[in-house]
Amino acid sequence: MKLIARIALAFALTLPVEAAITSLPWMEHWFGNGGEGWNVMAPLFHALGSAGGERNEDIFVGVLLLVSFAVAFLLSIPLIAGLSRLRGRPKHQQ
Repeated sequence: MKLIARIALAFALTLPVEAAITSLPWMEHWFGNGGEGWNVMAPLFHALGSAGGERNEDIFVGVLLLVSFAVAFLLSIPLIAGLSRLRGRPKHQQ
């Protein structure tokens, strides 16, 4: 059941994590105006048969979403563990 909760939380956190990643200043510098980031991703574009332009952008967004999901899943592990610890503590009776 914890795995399902982690995956659900990771799906919920994917877009906020993506927004956080894309707002990093070095991302704009690295990928903006044909930056070096596009050259680094060129082998992936060629492997997926991209002819350039919008197809490259689609692949980039897909990779960004996969990375965001992976980061969100890694964040969900301690969050779910913390919640289960809080719920598992016995309440003190007075």
